[in-house]
Amino acid sequence: MSFRAGGKQYVSILVGYGGTTAAYGKFMDVGWKYGAQPRRLLTFVLDGKGKLAPTPGPDMTVHALDNPGLVLNETDVAAGRGLSIQCAACHGIGLHATGTPGPDLRESAIALDFNNFRTLLKEGPLMERGMPRFEMLTDEQIRQLYAYVRAKAREALGTRKATIQERATAPAQPVPAKPNRPPYPMVH
Repeated sequence: MSFRAGGKQYVSILVGYGGTTAAYGKFMDVGWKYGAQPRRLLTFVLDGKGKLAPTPGPDMTVHALDNPGLVLNETDVAAGRGLSIQCAACHGIGLHATGTPGPDLRESAIALDFNNFRTLLKEGPLMERGMPRFEMLTDEQIRQLYAYVRAKAREALGTRKATIQERATAPAQPVPAKPNRPPYPMVH
């Protein structure tokens, strides 16, 4: 956007990674971490003197958290995988997060503790940041989702391998649409 104020011409642009890139999982992962790289509205003016604060660069490493003492029930992991579609738009297909709009649950301290995880889903204390409540989930379903998150964290850490069934029935990653172009150049 361009505007004039106080006799000067300004240009403002919105910058940063955003939208629902998580829905595309690993295909849209460019190393952004939730809350690390800011989304900003930058305004420029000729002879401006402002400088941007440095921000972290891309980070393609999953800094997964784990509680090695937690014993996972593979039946719960499988059921949680099926329920995880409710999380995909914000936290990524197969929990492969892209940094926006929600954090990587494999790296989340909230998702490391079952009681905190349950409270977040049932009471949605982060509503001001866009986290909806999932009051319709039963405690059993939350336990199953929790098991799936913990399993995916262990996979990222290399301490667990996906089961044959998980690999065979992994949700398909959406393929970005190609622009609809005619097979020949258009002449106007």
